[in-house]
Amino acid sequence: MQVGMVYVWSMKDSKPVALWDFAGGDRGYGGLRRVYETGGDLALEVYDPDAAAGNCCSRRIIRKRFRWNGSKFVQQGKNETMPNPDYKD
Repeated sequence: MQVGMVYVWSMKDSKPVALWDFAGGDRGYGGLRRVYETGGDLALEVYDPDAAAGNCCSRRIIRKRFRWNGSKFVQQGKNETMPNPDYKD
């Protein structure tokens, strides 16, 4: 099993401070697909475990968006479920 980890860090008084962490499951069951910034939000894409096609992959992905509110990341809106563009039958 492979687990994808995401850590978001900042600096305070010249020292690193952990702001947030996320542990994704295996790539066929909720694993991390990608993380990126969009419009000031943190976008996190994971593989949809309900659409798993074996241990290797999922037919769909779930995108979650988070925004930093000054003290923590807060999810913005609902999860978006869409076809996995990398999935091949």
